[in-house]
Order: sequence, then structure tokens, then C-alpha cells
Amino acid sequence: MVKNKKELPQEPSESDDRVVLHQFQRTKTCPNMSPFCVKVEAYLKLHDIPYTPVYSDETSDAPYGKKPYIVHLRKKIADSTSIIAHLSNHFKITMDAHLGIQEAATALAFQRLIEEHLYFVGVSETFVQDHGWSKLSSSYATGPFRFLAKPKLGMMRRQVRTAVQGQGIGRLPFTEAIDRAKADLQAISDFLDDKTYLMGEEISTVDLSLFGVVAATVYTDFSPELAAAIRDHANIMEHTERLMESLFGDYEKIAKPKREEIDADVSKMNLSKTLSRRGINRQSKVPDEESAPQIPESTVNGPKEEEKEESKAEE
Repeated sequence: MVKNKKELPQEPSESDDRVVLHQFQRTKTCPNMSPFCVKVEAYLKLHDIPYTPVYSDETSDAPYGKKPYIVHLRKKIADSTSIIAHLSNHFKITMDAHLGIQEAATALAFQRLIEEHLYFVGVSETFVQDHGWSKLSSSYATGPFRFLAKPKLGMMRRQVRTAVQGQGIGRLPFTEAIDRAKADLQAISDFLDDKTYLMGEEISTVDLSLFGVVAATVYTDFSPELAAAIRDHANIMEHTERLMESLFGDYEKIAKPKREEIDADVSKMNLSKTLSRRGINRQSKVPDEESAPQIPESTVNGPKEEEKEESKAEE
């Protein structure tokens, strides 16, 4: 974690190919809460491009006021798609060269679906819905200076809420937004089928888009309903876990226990909702053995041997 200017890495010289990746702080369970930070770092790792990560939640120095952005050859480049295009051109990487014209068109359509629709459902749940916001804000507003975080968090929520409402998803009732996300996920799952990657057995850029959004959703607890919808698709989870293990292997081992806690919390939340819909109070006590209605043993285990003998005698 970068805490002050003295710890900042020196910017590479114009002749140095090292990339400086500016991104948000890591979380305890995922390389980054931003899908696009995960996407860019995954690209750098996948192609063994030397880079130096810089972690900060400050965006005032970022082009477009967003992260990630990179500094490369003394130039700032923002937006994950633009970053990858720049790196691909500079390092002569042809990640999607194996795609035909129609396959490339399909991959682009899925990238837009993932990054410009599915992603915004998660943003809406985190920043617009109170249950998501309470989780995010509580994770930030800790420590001795938490009183300083509260007004900044409030301003951040207002800004993001305005953006997601402008995009459109934030204006929908959340039940409708999550239904649309489920349709997105079903389309992705159907197309992925039993393939290793979306476009076949060779990885493409669109796989990093999917990986970023899924990892930043299911490996944090800020969008629990979207995370639960994603987990309903085993092939999408296998796709994500495969890339997490191969690209962020060390982080996978560190974060896995905490993610299991999140999964357990999400399961409890879903159980509570199910019971609530059925009108069952989860706090009610389970009857103990003495007060519980007694079930005749024959109902459970079948008739006893003596009963069978009596039955034969009667016949």
C-alpha cells in the first residue's frame, strides 16, 4: 500500500518499458474491487509485461477521473480498452488474432454486454441499493480517521449514483435490473457452454472482461444478489476460478478463506429472504426432542419384526 510520496515508485524513463499501473486499493478477498483494474492487471500478468502497481483510492490525478490508468513512456493512458490497445500495439501482442471476422464481432458484442450492462447492475446494487452501500461504506469507514471518510463516501455515492442513473440501469426498480442481469448471465453461460474460454480453447480479450466483472462481484460482498445470480452458473465460475488461480495464484491462497466466509454470509442472507417470503420467523426456536411431535418408529423404519409376524399369523 502506498501511503506517502516517499514510497511512490520512480516513474520509468522514456526508454524504460516498465508500466506503472495506477489502481484502487486491493481488498482482502479480490485483487481489486474494480473489474477494470482486475482486467488490466490480468492482461499484464498474462503477457509477462513488467509493471509496478500503485494503489490509491484518489482519482483527482486520473485521466477522466477514473481508474485504472497506466503511465508508460512518460504518458498517462486511461480506460481499460485503450490501455490494452496501447500495450498490444507497443509490445506487438496479437491476443485476438485467432478470431475470424464473425467471431471478433461476437466477442465485441459480449464485451459490451459484460462491461456496459452487466457491470452497471453491480454498480447499481453497490451504490444505489442500501444493502450494498452499507457493506461498501462499512468496509471503508474504519480506523482512527473514519470520521473523515464519511463525508467523502457520501460524495462518492452521490457521484456514482448520478452516473448509473444517467446510464439508465440505476433508474430501474432493482428487481427488474437483477432480472436483466440474469438474462445476461444466461446468454453468457449458454454461449460458453463447456468450452474453456468464451471463444473456444484459446483465451481472448473478452475473457478478461468477463473475469474482471465476475471476480470483482463474487469475491467481494458489495453486490450480494448479483453474486448469487453468477454463482448459479457453474461454467462461469469455473472460467473465473481458472483464471484467478493461474494469474493470481498467491492471492488465491490468501483470499480463499475470507471468500468462504462471504459465501456463507450470502447463503444465510438468501435463506433469510426465502424464509421471510414463506412467512417463517428465522428467530423462532427449533423444538427440542421432548416437545417435538413424536413420529412412530414404524413410519420411519418400517414395521418391526414382531408386527410382521403378527400380520402373517392373522393371514
